[in-house]
Amino acid sequence: MNILRGFFTGILFSLALAAVSTALQAPGKNQLAEKTGSASAAEVKRGKTVFDMHCAVCHYVGSTAKKIGPGLKSLTKRGTPGPDGKPLNDASLRAQIEKGGKNMPGFRATLSNQQISDLVSYLKSL
Repeated sequence: MNILRGFFTGILFSLALAAVSTALQAPGKNQLAEKTGSASAAEVKRGKTVFDMHCAVCHYVGSTAKKIGPGLKSLTKRGTPGPDGKPLNDASLRAQIEKGGKNMPGFRATLSNQQISDLVSYLKSL
């Protein structure tokens, strides 16, 4: 009887663990889809990879605090003006990434057009 009790306890534990794992993963995917609007989850994921490789050394994504460059949390949602003084949009983000700015190098020669597009999608998802 104790063997059966242990067997069923193990099965119940495994099912509970699987349910919790699924519940924790599902909201993240839905939130990502909601945040990105027209950008696909794949574009945002690739953009995060580009960010981690080229931008994270100077910018925080989870904060508005300055690192070397400004923190980028909610960058497009908080009304931050672009270099031209107007609210940020895809074109102004792309221009900033390509040309650089005050203390930021330009990445036109370093990143492909697709990488820049993916990076813009990622920044808009923050």
